[in-house]
Parts: sequence; C-alpha cells; structure tokens
Amino acid sequence: WLARARRDAARAGAGCAVGALALGAVGAWDGGGLRALAHPIDAARGTLLPALRVLEAPPRVARGRPVTVTLDAPGRRRLSARWRQAGGAWQERGLGVGPDGRAALALGAVDADLALIVTDGRARTDTVRIRVADRAYLGDVTLRAEFPAYLGRPPEPVPAGDVVRVPRGTALVVEARASGPLAAAALKGPGGAVGLAAAGAGRVAGRLVPATGGRWTWSAADARGPADVPPPLNVAVLPDSAPVVTIATPSADSTIDGLASVSVRVRAADDHGLARVSLRLTVERASGGREPSRWTALAGAAGADWEGAASLQPQAFALAPGDRLRVQAVAADASPWAQAGASRELVLRVPGAVELRAAARRAADSAAAGAAGAAAQA
Repeated sequence: WLARARRDAARAGAGCAVGALALGAVGAWDGGGLRALAHPIDAARGTLLPALRVLEAPPRVARGRPVTVTLDAPGRRRLSARWRQAGGAWQERGLGVGPDGRAALALGAVDADLALIVTDGRARTDTVRIRVADRAYLGDVTLRAEFPAYLGRPPEPVPAGDVVRVPRGTALVVEARASGPLAAAALKGPGGAVGLAAAGAGRVAGRLVPATGGRWTWSAADARGPADVPPPLNVAVLPDSAPVVTIATPSADSTIDGLASVSVRVRAADDHGLARVSLRLTVERASGGREPSRWTALAGAAGADWEGAASLQPQAFALAPGDRLRVQAVAADASPWAQAGASRELVLRVPGAVELRAAARRAADSAAAGAAGAAAQA
C-alpha cells in the first residue's frame, strides 16, 4: 500500500510538471497561452485577442509609387502577410509587431492592382485591394515668344527644341497639356519659379521673362503625388548689341585755323534701331584747362542705319592758338536699356604761336625761293 501511494504521488507531480511546461510554452508562443487554455472555444475561433485591423492602406495609388500598409495587432508578436500584384505570383513575408501593437508592411513600388491578406495564424484581415492608376503627366508643350515693343515684331511660336533662343526682354508664354487636374505645376529656373495655372481644356500656362540664359525644369503633382513632366527647357537670351558709330571724315586728327567751318560726317548702325545720334564737343585749352562738354543732336529715331554730316563753327568755341576741340560721335539704341556706342575721339587743333611763326617763316622762305628761281630763269 505504501509503495502504491508513492507511485501515485510521483505520477501526479509529473503531470503537474508537464502542465506547467505546456503552459509556459504556450505563454512563450504568443503571450496568450493562459487565455487560450481558459477560453479554448474563443482561441479556436480566433476571437481570443482584439481584431486584427488594417489602419492605413491607400485604396488607389499612382503607378510606380511605393506603398506602405499599417496594421493594428494588439497582443501579437508576429504576423504573416501574403500579397499579389495582378499578373504576378504570390509573395509572403513575416513582420514583427511593435510594443504599441502596430506593424508596418512596406510593399515597395506598385505597378499593378494588388491584393493583400495578413494573418496571425488564427485570425486574418479582410482582403485589402489597392488599385493602380497611371501617373498624371504634362505634355504637348507649346511656346510663344512675345518680343519687346522696340523690335516691332509680332508674337510668334517658337520650337521647344534643344535650345530656345530669344532676344533680351522677350516673354515666353508656355503651355502644356495635363492628363488631369493638378494640385500644382511650375517652371523653376535662374532667378526663381514661375507658376503654371489652369488655362482651360486640360491645359496649364504661364509666362516667363528670362533675364539670363539657363535651364528651366518642370514640376507638377496631383492629389496622388508627383506627375511625369517634359524635359527641361534650355533658354538662351541673346543680348542686344550697342550701336556702332564712326566718324568718316575727317579720317584723322586735323589742324584748323579756328575760323573756317569744319564738316564732320558720321555713320551709325544698330542691329534693331537707333534712338538718337549726337556729337559730344569738348574744348581743351592750351593752358591745360578742360571745359564741360557740349552736345549737338544730329538725329532722332533713325532706323537701323544713319549717315549724316554736321558743320562745326570753331568760332563758337573762341578757340585760341594751341587750343584743341575734341569731337566724338555717340549713338543710343531704341531698346529699353538705351545702350550707347561711341566713335573714336577726333582732335581738331589750332596751332600755337610758335607753330604759327614757324609756318610763317616756312611760307616766307618758300616764297623767296620761288622768286629767286624765277629771277634766275629770266
């Protein structure tokens, strides 16, 4: 009898030990082992823990965009996810659950409609379906150049080729077709950005006036994310050239008597149009003093080319021996920047007293030599 009692006690102790180990194993498995033993029917139905829920999953995404699904899985440590893109094979991945009961599944870029199921081994989510739509895009770019008024050119279309070349001051009206409503669209280049607004009939438009050449890049997005955009616009701004001015005659510095008039012929040309042509006249006295310059207008708006003459009256400047009259032709173009070009400086000089005496002696000597020669021949 005593031996049998000992054997029964040993069997009971072993059973308790096995039960404790089983409870420990179940508890170590998911933290709900005791609840599973206490509620076996709920455990079998998968309702022992709070429902496994999908918190965030976009119903629709742009093709090629990455997708992340967020899940609420309280009381779980691990989940298993299976998903498949249309036309592709099923994929499976395990993911851990954080202390807050949340799990995030990064699916990467999605190119086709996708179906997703997540399970904890007992319960599962409903099938999550994510639809894929083509990305929004901008295309069919057109450009129209609106030239500065002084050029006298009507607006005209320009090709959006490798380099768009326009004169300085030109405005480019840019239009593009949008595949659908856009949240934002712009062109970004040197000096800032130009917004593109809806222009009707599925188009957006904007106006930019490039001050310098450079690269203008597109940006656009709709409610789903960035849109596909055209290649950048490369713009070259052609500077307006300053006028070219020359004094044709006298062709070199000259000596004058300070009394007789002097004819000065001037030529001026500009790539687009001249606004005015003038002479700048400056007296430099023999003593070294320099008087303020005087201006003489030769022509107003004169087209792209002008030629004319001015008659200078040295007496008006009270030139004395040794004085100099410096003459320079200046022309300004008809651009908004009024660029100016200038000729070389022509120097008209009145001989000094020493030079006049020397010239008189030379003239007297020449006359005497001529008289002697005539007498000898006689």
